[in-house]
Amino acid sequence: MTGHEELGSVVRINDIMYSLPSDVKDVLTSYNCDLATWEQVLFTIENEKWGTTITLTQDTVEDETQGKIMCISALNKIKIESFVRSEAIGHER
Repeated sequence: MTGHEELGSVVRINDIMYSLPSDVKDVLTSYNCDLATWEQVLFTIENEKWGTTITLTQDTVEDETQGKIMCISALNKIKIESFVRSEAIGHER
């Protein structure tokens, strides 16, 4: 038996991209997003969960995480923003 990824019935990025606006598709492609991200965006748009943010990239260096998010405000209204988050946890004495 072959692996699940070789089955024709498994959802692929190519299946999802035809259901998304071209600007959203272009962003996800340019950031080389994984299948889970494509599925999250499709769910957000199909269910009109406007105001949702999707993480496009994320890197952690020492105690700081930085990356880019896509904010989906409406069907054809998206915005790409950078973020920086400190991961340091203060130690009490």
